[in-house]
Amino acid sequence: MSDAVPLLTDDLEPVFTSIQSPSKIRARITGNNNSFSNNEDADLHRVQRDASNQNLNNCCKRNVVRQKRPPKYAIAFIASTWGFLTNVERAIILPTMWLYFKTYWSDEVAKSFYGPTLAAFSLSILITTPLFGYAGHANVNVRYLLMFANLMEVIGNVAYLLPYSPWFVFFGRLIAGVGASCESPMYADLTRATDESERTPYIIVLLLSRQVGLIIGPAFTLILHQMTIEIGPVQISVYNGPGLVMAVLWVVHTLLIFFFYPHLDKFGQVVEDSRPGEATSSPTEATPKHSRQPSDSRIQAAFAGYGQYHIVTLCMEDRSLVLLGLFFLTVAYAFLSFVLHNILSMSKTLGATLVVVGVAIHVIGMPFPLAITESLYTKFIPPQQLDKAQTILRTIINVAFLLGPYVGGSLEGKPTIVFCTMMVLVALPFLMLLIRFNKFRVPREPSSPRADGSPKATKSTDPHLSAF
Repeated sequence: MSDAVPLLTDDLEPVFTSIQSPSKIRARITGNNNSFSNNEDADLHRVQRDASNQNLNNCCKRNVVRQKRPPKYAIAFIASTWGFLTNVERAIILPTMWLYFKTYWSDEVAKSFYGPTLAAFSLSILITTPLFGYAGHANVNVRYLLMFANLMEVIGNVAYLLPYSPWFVFFGRLIAGVGASCESPMYADLTRATDESERTPYIIVLLLSRQVGLIIGPAFTLILHQMTIEIGPVQISVYNGPGLVMAVLWVVHTLLIFFFYPHLDKFGQVVEDSRPGEATSSPTEATPKHSRQPSDSRIQAAFAGYGQYHIVTLCMEDRSLVLLGLFFLTVAYAFLSFVLHNILSMSKTLGATLVVVGVAIHVIGMPFPLAITESLYTKFIPPQQLDKAQTILRTIINVAFLLGPYVGGSLEGKPTIVFCTMMVLVALPFLMLLIRFNKFRVPREPSSPRADGSPKATKSTDPHLSAF
């Protein structure tokens, strides 16, 4: 009597095959040939089990990140220092560029190159901002975009340093403008990394760092005023020294980006490859990307000038704060238009006092629409569309920066017309927001993976606010 397992009939083979895969069907035959020992079977099962575990680990290496600190802090730090250095560069180059042309060349060269050089920097920003935004929208790593932008800043400032020809200065500022255009994907990353409730304070910090750069920038000029050194054939003075200072600072900032800037996906989750030899964990052990931290207020504590706005943002909705800020600006421009129109009939003391009052109202109202409108704008945009949305916003802002000085310069000596124009420009969005006020309520339901662990984004139900 044979010990061989009988073959299945043809009608039962498909049923049995669907239950057991062919690799797991094994027939035991007692003959001399095709006999397998128990040790060989154990070795085969162990190899299959190890291969299966290895494939599982390879699948889970990505998207599993052990992170002690939320990425929003690193992004906010890099973005703040980026804005600080950008405005320091403008604050130390703009006051010395005219004298740079005049001292190293002539008055005619200064008259011919000063205006076009300023325009080249602004025009370069206007053109390349959409390119960086498109690259960020196309899933290019923002860390690499920032490092490339900083490289352009270094090259542009080194070219500005070389006093061989005024064209070096011109093309140096043109190249540096490319480096100053990478804020769209960086701001989009910060928006993804923060919750809606904490986003406004972070944006206020970014804007404040820019203003601090404008204030501290001239101090670098005072430091460079007494500097006369030579680096090879190049003589460094207060006029071309800003190029050397900014090139060194941008190199340092590039190192900070390389070591600290995280890589986020479209939903704000950190993407990182595990290094060789690094222990990996199961997907269930991955902690959430970040939670709402009560320490956000400590960021504002370092900026006393903006502390009041941080407190107010906790008590009022963004739409109400924007409306309040636009109201203050409208009143300020109307008040200044009236004062300057009748200032000749006033005493010097009364006129100066009223002008100071009008400027004070303007200063009180300006931060609300400046910072909070950007925060409110991002709360109606799906996370995966933030690069595109930030590109549109930054491009419009750059157009205003490019056209504003020309319009203001053409109205020199006509302050009443200037303030009346500004009053109309501010009153228009004030009325538009007032009419559509109910449509700008931020939805309370979770709109990001930080709120409920789901990558699904919630769009606004209003079609005008859901264009993206």
